Amino acid sequence: MKKFLFLAPLLISAGGGVATATRRLGPTGTHDLAWLRANGSTRLSTITAADLERVAVTELAAHNRRMNAMVSAFAVRVDKRDGVDATGQRLTGTMTEVDEYGRVRTQTTGKPGETYFPLRRYQFAAGYTADFFRKKTAKDFVGVLENAQAAHRKAVVKEIRDRIFSPSNYDFEDFLTDGKIFNVKGFYNADGILPPMGPNLEEFLGTHNHYLGFTALNAAALDAMIDGVREHNENAVVEVHVNAMQEAALLAIPNFARAQEVNVRVSVNDTVATGITDRAQNNNRFLGTYRGADVWAKPWVFSNYGYALDISDPALGIRHPDDVEDEGLRMIGQITTFPLQSDYWGAEFGIGVRRRGGAVVAQFNSPSAGTYQDPTGRTW
Repeated sequence: MKKFLFLAPLLISAGGGVATATRRLGPTGTHDLAWLRANGSTRLSTITAADLERVAVTELAAHNRRMNAMVSAFAVRVDKRDGVDATGQRLTGTMTEVDEYGRVRTQTTGKPGETYFPLRRYQFAAGYTADFFRKKTAKDFVGVLENAQAAHRKAVVKEIRDRIFSPSNYDFEDFLTDGKIFNVKGFYNADGILPPMGPNLEEFLGTHNHYLGFTALNAAALDAMIDGVREHNENAVVEVHVNAMQEAALLAIPNFARAQEVNVRVSVNDTVATGITDRAQNNNRFLGTYRGADVWAKPWVFSNYGYALDISDPALGIRHPDDVEDEGLRMIGQITTFPLQSDYWGAEFGIGVRRRGGAVVAQFNSPSAGTYQDPTGRTW
């Protein structure tokens, strides 16, 4: 089983299928990326600039569609930089017993917590000498374009990963718009904000914390992660993501149902998950189930860390520029100053938490129980 292949090295071409020397993209006669790959030794000087531009635009559009599909498992698009905590409304009302003459004072609904989403700017550049550009081939063009796509993919993954694992709130200046400074929140992190009432009348204090520290990965750690998500949503669908190095510890946990190996016949006396693990993806595969939660090894999870995530409603939000033409990876400019030339690609996006109760993050090698250490090294 595979999913969320954020870090897979393979980039699917926009053209697909089997490339031939005569393959064209539709009735326009435009070369596609598959044609360029198949004719890698062809000098770019023999292909018109308009054709190359069409190839780049088509491929970047396909790349951005793939990125949106992958990100959707963790983050939904937000149209504004601010919002309310999607964990739920704070319901603080109480009923008071009265006699036949009684009349209680009116009550207001608790103010929900606020969330904010940054907008950051990223660039990738490739440089050439005049001689190189004169001799540049289709293969060179494909390589540069794919390198830009890989850089974009890594930047998005890093932003998602760092927002999940960093327990800190931080101030952000919205420099791409009006310069307003606002506070970007993590998951609940004992910052004094009262979470809304849980589905089973759970009540929480301002010290409620979704960043947990354990000295080992064991049943107590998994229970706390899963329960910490479920207590905020009665319809939660929980997945647990860990680093592949934690597989042995998971298998040692009582009642953990490991995933089946495709070539292994399971005893009728053994309890296993019905899903088949993928031996070809050591760092991105289904490991088993525990208390109704699927457990996966993921390549972007830090060693000795993991998180439980409610996948029924993404916990993160991704903010894009207001102008739809500026969304995703795009070519933003070229500079030619003989004998050098540079091509620039850019992307603008930002990641923030929209459901502060939507995930619980844990460290499994904490120096002391209850202490969580930020593995990102990021100061924001």
